[in-house]
Amino acid sequence: MRLLYVLAASLLLALLLACGEGVPFGLPPTATVTVYDMGTGNKRSIQPKTDTHRKLGLWVARHQDGWKPYLATPPAQGIIIRAEELDLQFIGERVLLRSRQGIFTKKVTPSEYEFLSS
Repeated sequence: MRLLYVLAASLLLALLLACGEGVPFGLPPTATVTVYDMGTGNKRSIQPKTDTHRKLGLWVARHQDGWKPYLATPPAQGIIIRAEELDLQFIGERVLLRSRQGIFTKKVTPSEYEFLSS
């Protein structure tokens, strides 16, 4: 009987993980963004009202849905974006979102965020 409960719980967890969800997050238009490239150790700021800030704001607006819970420790690699409560980590074909609800992930293509490297 206990095995049945474990199997049912595992199936429920798998179904929940398979469903992408919306996680509310945003980029305040007046927030200065910090960009940290963990590969090079470079750190820089993106000021409001710049082209890069607008592109990041559009990226955030277009990626509100399809997030799945991330159940591991985030790796020490990629590009980290922070601005007030916005906390993203781009790693190859994945992006991690840290929020009050937890850590979430979704697939991306590196070309979607290549503007952060310039």
